[in-house]
Amino acid sequence: MINFLLSPNAQFKKLDSSYWGDNTSLDLFKLSKEDQKRLEQIDRGRTVLPIEELKKSLLPEIDAEYVPWLKEKWMDEVVR
Repeated sequence: MINFLLSPNAQFKKLDSSYWGDNTSLDLFKLSKEDQKRLEQIDRGRTVLPIEELKKSLLPEIDAEYVPWLKEKWMDEVVR
C-alpha cells in the first residue's frame, strides 16, 4: 500500500485540486522526463502557487535524530 501511495500515479492524483490538492512527497528531480512533463500539466487551481515559486521556499525534512525530542516536547508542551 505504501508503495502505491508513493507512486507517481497516486501522488499526481493527490495533486489534483478537484480530488485532494495536497503537495507531493516525491523528489521531482528523480521523476522520469515523462512524469515531470505530466506533473507540469496538472492544473492546481488558482489558489496554489506555481511549483517554481513553491520550490524557492522548500525546506528538507527534519533529521530523524530529532524525532524522539519532538515527541517528548510535543507531549510536554502541547498535549499537556
